[in-house]
Amino acid sequence: MLYPTAFFTNNHVSLHIYKNKLPMKILYYIYQICIALPILLVLTILTAIVTIVGSLLGGAHFWGYYPGKIWSQLICLFLLIPVKIHGREKLHGKTSYIFVPNHQGSFDIFLIYGFIGRNFKWMMKKSLRKIPFVGKACEMQDTFL
Repeated sequence: MLYPTAFFTNNHVSLHIYKNKLPMKILYYIYQICIALPILLVLTILTAIVTIVGSLLGGAHFWGYYPGKIWSQLICLFLLIPVKIHGREKLHGKTSYIFVPNHQGSFDIFLIYGFIGRNFKWMMKKSLRKIPFVGKACEMQDTFL
């Protein structure tokens, strides 16, 4: 079976895919396209709507983080990616941090958002605001451009 596993260490996030047999790899891709993708699209839209409505009601700091955190964890769950966190105990509660994903893999945003356990603000490209639902949700949660 194909076992994608994401690791977050105190220095970097990496995704390792352990390959076994080609038939299992094909089954995993079929699962991703036919089952996971539709679920993830619906989850993304629902998360954006919850973030928008919650931010309108007040508390953009809360609504800009927790729905996205749950969304990120569900993405990893539905894509069958077990996540192991190493080094989170080195993050101190009263210390400010800058988390910089390097985008070497496609899961660094989900891992940082869903598993670090720190409420933070995003910095994003202005062009991402054009994405339906997601762009408005980012605007409502005061994401930096």
